[in-house]
Amino acid sequence: MIIKTAILIVDDREENLLALERILAHTDVMIVKAQNGNDALKACINHDFALALLDVNMPDMNGYELAGLMRGEKSHSATPIIFLTAAYTHDEQIFKGYSAGAVDYMVKPINNEILLNKVNVFLDIYRQKQELIQLNKQYLLARQEAESATRVKSAFLANMSHEIRSPMNGILGMTQLLLSDNLTSEQQRYAEIVLENGNHLLALLNDILDLSKIEADMIELEDIDFTLEDTLRFATDILGFSAREKGLELITHIELGVPSILRGDPLRLRQIIINLMGNSVKYTEQGRVVIRVSVQSEESNSLCLRFDIKDTGIGISECCLTEIFKPFTQADSSTTRRYGGTGLGLSISKRLVELLNGEIGAKSIVGSGSTFWFSAVFKKSPFQTIDAVPEEHVGWDSAIAAAPLQQTRCKFLIVEDDSNSQELMGRLIEMLGHDVDTVDCGSKAIAALEQTSYDLVLMDFHMPDMDGCQTTRIIRSNKACIINQQVPILAVTGCSALDEQERLFRAGMNDYICKPVQISVVKEKIEKWLMTSSKERKIDQGYNA
Repeated sequence: MIIKTAILIVDDREENLLALERILAHTDVMIVKAQNGNDALKACINHDFALALLDVNMPDMNGYELAGLMRGEKSHSATPIIFLTAAYTHDEQIFKGYSAGAVDYMVKPINNEILLNKVNVFLDIYRQKQELIQLNKQYLLARQEAESATRVKSAFLANMSHEIRSPMNGILGMTQLLLSDNLTSEQQRYAEIVLENGNHLLALLNDILDLSKIEADMIELEDIDFTLEDTLRFATDILGFSAREKGLELITHIELGVPSILRGDPLRLRQIIINLMGNSVKYTEQGRVVIRVSVQSEESNSLCLRFDIKDTGIGISECCLTEIFKPFTQADSSTTRRYGGTGLGLSISKRLVELLNGEIGAKSIVGSGSTFWFSAVFKKSPFQTIDAVPEEHVGWDSAIAAAPLQQTRCKFLIVEDDSNSQELMGRLIEMLGHDVDTVDCGSKAIAALEQTSYDLVLMDFHMPDMDGCQTTRIIRSNKACIINQQVPILAVTGCSALDEQERLFRAGMNDYICKPVQISVVKEKIEKWLMTSSKERKIDQGYNA
């Protein structure tokens, strides 16, 4: 239904209304007439007027009063008003008309041609405004549809991630187990190739999921206290093996004045550092990779840190530097063929840096290495009392091995609906010297926990009928599981999103292990929670922990 453009004309004399109607007859608009202010206000309820022509001198309510009331209504606060008066008066009255909201002021008798030209100008403005409103509605609708499609795509990718990670968990996990057996040199090489390519596929999957979450505005930033040195050490430890194979040095340097404790999102900071330093390690054949941290600026409650990652690698041509932060972009096709990768790492890093209210850039000389830099804003931690001292160390040498847990044979319950994952986790636990019971659903887990005492439960997060969170909530509240109500429960999940982490912790789980599982991570988590559980049991029994 097309709504015709309307003009309101108000005059207490019928002949004046008819005269104005004749003048406007060729404007192809709907004329709405009123002989007093009250009728005009009633008409304003039912119409959106492109223009109002108001007589000034009317009984009961004059044109100025009517204009003031119209301006008070949201729907007509911007309606153009032209005042019509029977006699020219002094400037004070004209100013009063403009103050009441008029855009023009005409003296009777009205010059028909002048009035018609003025009306046409305001009609053109109104129609352009309506076209703009329609375009904005179309834009908003298209934007909502695009955002909805992006959310659907992200949800699909998240679901596919879980489905992909389950078989990858079997591939990578079994390969790790295979490598722990006595293999011939040729078998060892084959298994290492499988593991290397599986990890490469996992990295591609993680990059695509990260980019999808960023595009869907689904990245949630943590706001917690963390230690900068630990974050850097974790990143360099991750990259240490690759660097060591090439004979590269990984060096971190924290300048004087950089606080040791910050408040923000250590996970995203670590991700950026690993992406940038990982690129440096990948494209550097000899020499070193150095990360330097300094204070760029500081305010009362926050500070901006600058991170410089410098390498002695192949370098990047100047013409490519402006393109490398775009998705799926690398310096050139030969680089892609030689070194592999999707070209998503730098794009993801750029998006994450922007989320941390920072900037990112690079400078390079072909054959002489590159320097990637980024800044990020963090809050000052209330626990920070002194500035950090400068520190320089090689990443892989900085790791401190955890004290070994005194070996005690424990009993584990594995809750997993995938048979391959069952076998993998069971074999891992047995390799660590513990006993295992396995069930394939939440209801069987609850039944087992009502009958048998367990030292630790490994629970799949996504299961049919009853997922890991629902199962855990029942265990924590079920009096029949009294012997296991406080047993450590570790989620085994294919997704590490913050909202999923919050769900599992709220449900009563103690920790989580991401699929595909790494033997070292499983061992570390198990030792941590067995140690914690052992101490709690001793305290409950009256011993000194």
